[in-house]
Amino acid sequence: MSEPRIRNSELGSSRRRGAGQRVAGALLYPFFGLLLLVPLVRRWRRRPFWRYVRAGGWALGAALAAAGIWGPLGRLGALWAGFALLVLSTALGSLKDPEAARKQAERLGARHTLNGGFYGGRGLDLPARTPLWLFLTPEELLVVTQKKPDAVVRRYRLAGIEEILLEGESYRPCYVSFAKAPPQRDEKLTPGARCWLELTFQTEDAVPARLALEYRGAFARHLAEAAAHTLYQMRTLSAADRVGRQAPEILHVIGREHIAE
Repeated sequence: MSEPRIRNSELGSSRRRGAGQRVAGALLYPFFGLLLLVPLVRRWRRRPFWRYVRAGGWALGAALAAAGIWGPLGRLGALWAGFALLVLSTALGSLKDPEAARKQAERLGARHTLNGGFYGGRGLDLPARTPLWLFLTPEELLVVTQKKPDAVVRRYRLAGIEEILLEGESYRPCYVSFAKAPPQRDEKLTPGARCWLELTFQTEDAVPARLALEYRGAFARHLAEAAAHTLYQMRTLSAADRVGRQAPEILHVIGREHIAE
C-alpha cells in the first residue's frame, strides 16, 4: 500500500493554525486568570481587613500620582498607575457578608429567620423605613436591622403577641383545599405594591407595645403573609409550651397551614 502524501500547502496551514492558537492562549490565559481572582477578591472584600487594604491603595495611588505630576519628565506611567489605584480603591468597597444574618441567628439560638420588611415608624427607636430581620427563638421574637444584624434592637415574647394585623385585618390561617381552590399563577405583578403587618404585644403595664412593618415590591403580600403565618404558628406553640399542654396539630398544605382546634 502506498503512503498518503501530504501537500506542502496543508503543512503550512497547520503551522499557521498552531501559531494562532499559541497567540490566543497567550492572551486568554491571563484573562481567565484574572477572572479566577474575582471570587477571591469578593471574599476578601467581606473581611474586616479590607478597609486597611483600601487605605493602603489610596495612599500608594496618591503617592504615585504626586510623583507623576511633580516629578521629572518621563513619569507618565506612575501618574496613570496612581490614578488607576485611586479609582480601584474607591470602586472596590467593602461588601456585606451574605451569611451574617444566618450566623447571628445561630449565635442567638433562633430557629427561624424572617424578612421583616421595613420599619413602619411605630414601636422602635429607629428611623422609618429601616430594613429589618426577625429572628424567632422558641420563646422570643428578636428584631435586628439588616445593616447591623449583630445588635438586637428589641425583644418580644412570642406568647405575648395579642394581635396580628395584615392590612388592618386580624390574621387567621385558613385551610386551603387543593381540590376546591388549586393554586393559581399570578398574572399581574405590581412592582410598587405595599403590604402592612402590625403586631400588638402584651406588656407589664397597661399600654400594649406595637410594631409596624411595611413590605414592598411585587411579592410584598407573600412576604407579609409568610411572616404573619410563622408568627401565628410560633405564638401558638410557645403558649402551649408555657402552660405545659400539648401543642395543637398542624396540617401542612400547599401554600398555607391550618391549625386544628
